[in-house]
Amino acid sequence: MSRFALLACLAVGCSAIAHQNPARSDLVLSAQARETSLEATWSAELDSQDKKSPVKRVVLLLEQMRAELTAEASKEAEMYDKMVCWC
Repeated sequence: MSRFALLACLAVGCSAIAHQNPARSDLVLSAQARETSLEATWSAELDSQDKKSPVKRVVLLLEQMRAELTAEASKEAEMYDKMVCWC
């Protein structure tokens, strides 16, 4: 199911809740506002990704993963050094 189809299902469910219990309308309005902001964010992401080739997106993703793994490895090495001192 696509993101937009999921958002549409959520919107239909939220409007059904509002008709059943008017006291929950504030919750429904906040949920709808959140859906709108998420939809705007996702559409902006999709628009920005269209400008990059699929290969470029994969390369950028791999570079981000490498940076995260390097940072985690350095933290793990520090923790290992601390643990070796105690053992």
